[in-house]
Amino acid sequence: MPDADWEADFRRRRFAQLKEAFELSPNRVDGQQLEQHRAVERAKVIFFLGAFKASGDLEILRHSLDSWSKTTGKGFGFQGANGQMYLNQLSKDGAAFGFAARLTEWLEPPTSEQEAAIRINELAAMTAEMRKQGSAAQVGRAPFLLSWLWWIQEPTRWMSIWPSRENQLVQLGFEQGYPNDQQGNGISSICGYAASLVPTWSASWCSRGSGTIRRL
Repeated sequence: MPDADWEADFRRRRFAQLKEAFELSPNRVDGQQLEQHRAVERAKVIFFLGAFKASGDLEILRHSLDSWSKTTGKGFGFQGANGQMYLNQLSKDGAAFGFAARLTEWLEPPTSEQEAAIRINELAAMTAEMRKQGSAAQVGRAPFLLSWLWWIQEPTRWMSIWPSRENQLVQLGFEQGYPNDQQGNGISSICGYAASLVPTWSASWCSRGSGTIRRL
């Protein structure tokens, strides 16, 4: 978080400049059209998650998300290393660590940023233990996977922690980053910076602010 009022004011002005440039960009996506598409596709993922909670069959969930993310779910950013590939690795290497059972617990949207941070840190710690056994899963992918699942279920309360969002905060000098074993710090950091950049944003309601940061 900014250390002084002048620093916060500078960052707000810089963010306003970047936001204005984004609004004028020819690559800008029609937000309303995008949200309409997401509303339809989000229901499919919620169905997948509900089926997993009922059956505990992680393989069916993995396969369903994989098929969906390659077709109508392309606009959700799940296909790739931080989403589907990470889930594949956890499914394959996490059986001995009880990953499927823990995922049913972690799936439920948290009631606070503190609870979200704890869950992310738990998944990161499990991933670190899996790596000791030879898994290629990366600890730094824990924040995206869980926050994405929460965002799917409660899009007005949570926003996924896209790696590009965190990278931009660091590149702009707004954030210094955090240790590899404290992955849960990311969600509080992003929410806090969103609120500091635009005072009308609530630090506990991440979706409005961080969504703009992601798209810049």
